[in-house]
Amino acid sequence: MELAQLLSVARRWWWLVLIAMAIGGGYANYLSSQSTSTFTATTRMLVIPQGTTLNDLNTSQRLAQTFATLVTLRPVMEDAIAAGDLNLTPDQLRARLSVDNPNLTSFLDITATARSADGAINIANIVADAFVASDGVGIAQPTGTVEIVETAVRARENSESATTNIVLGVLVAFVGASAVVLVIESLDNRVRLSTDVFNRTGLPTVGQLQRFRASGGPPGQLQVVMRPTSPVAEEFRAIRTNLSTRIDFEQEAATILIASPTGGDGKTTVAANLAVVFGLAGRSVVLVDADLRNPRQHEIFGADNDTGLTTVLNSPTADLDRVVRRTDQPNVSILPAGPIATNPSELLGSLRMRQVVEELRRRFEVVLLDSPPLLSVTDGTVLAGVATGAVLVLRPNKTQVEELGAAVDALSQARKPIHGVILNQVKGRSIRQLHAYPEDRVASEGRWNVEEPAQFDPDLPSRDRTGS
Repeated sequence: MELAQLLSVARRWWWLVLIAMAIGGGYANYLSSQSTSTFTATTRMLVIPQGTTLNDLNTSQRLAQTFATLVTLRPVMEDAIAAGDLNLTPDQLRARLSVDNPNLTSFLDITATARSADGAINIANIVADAFVASDGVGIAQPTGTVEIVETAVRARENSESATTNIVLGVLVAFVGASAVVLVIESLDNRVRLSTDVFNRTGLPTVGQLQRFRASGGPPGQLQVVMRPTSPVAEEFRAIRTNLSTRIDFEQEAATILIASPTGGDGKTTVAANLAVVFGLAGRSVVLVDADLRNPRQHEIFGADNDTGLTTVLNSPTADLDRVVRRTDQPNVSILPAGPIATNPSELLGSLRMRQVVEELRRRFEVVLLDSPPLLSVTDGTVLAGVATGAVLVLRPNKTQVEELGAAVDALSQARKPIHGVILNQVKGRSIRQLHAYPEDRVASEGRWNVEEPAQFDPDLPSRDRTGS
């Protein structure tokens, strides 16, 4: 997973990881408060080899190591239990003991653990006395003697650090939550980033459009008109620039199909705004509403739909000039869908449709075709055959990888280039918005947003460059 994908995952799931860490730390703190403290006490003994002096360290050290293994033998444990009237079995008593030969000296340290300080002191001293009385379980007298040089008089409390437990709880929760998130992400098959699109299809992303709320009905969807200096308007200008680098408008008129895999991806709004920004760049544009099943371009531009594309497709003698309408936007005309037809696929795939598109290409520099969803009906695939290229509109976090692949396959059947992909309704602020000039502010959805100045584009007239 690349860094950009990891950052995207972190932005979506930070709240879950944070909650898990809070729960993990809280639970660890609760366990720490409920845990019972234990106490340890140590009795120290000295091992003296038989027939040698204290200076014979090598002999005493070896003997101390031997005696260290004899202290916890069952006979010693049984003697200690009997002497101290301990309510323990030999195995239970052995579990509470540790015998060490510190730094390979002649000393033996018997350390006992209990839930009370007195209990730990009592056990350590009783076991030491029992071992001394046992004569090293039958071998002490021939080899050496053991003497208690320091009885246990104090016990040390062994309380777990609440801070350490909390830190460990938070870390465990973080790792666990991160693992769950990665599993969820691996099972999620939605398109999220431009890298997802490129890795799956090899197609470039020519633009990313953030979410916006249209105001004032369908005409409010023309963001480049309603909010000409907003980040969304600048992104549409950037898409125009990116498409202009891929399409040679000087060579011949371009017929661009604006398509999407499924309904609700926003291709109609994208097509309308692209028509306006191409017109602002001084190019003559006609937007053809080829969605004969659910036409909406006439609503966005405030035109009637009494006659339109179906009119000229059903009547070879229909005058194209009577159905193509000029709009209030500079250099932009639209060809509405017209009355609903019962055979839209057949009309769009007819010879007459090719003739209409060729006539429009002779009159306009840019012909934009707004089509129905590619995976719902065959109309989009049919339209790809009369276009010179296509642009695919996707919605991140909605479009499935399978839908993206099927849409690309549908467009590829026409053997026309796919100029790129537009990611629509992207959450969060774009790079342009993050680097906006402070003075470029407009009211949007009841909030003051920092807007970015118009991107410099050599195709734009000076009035459009200033955003005025």
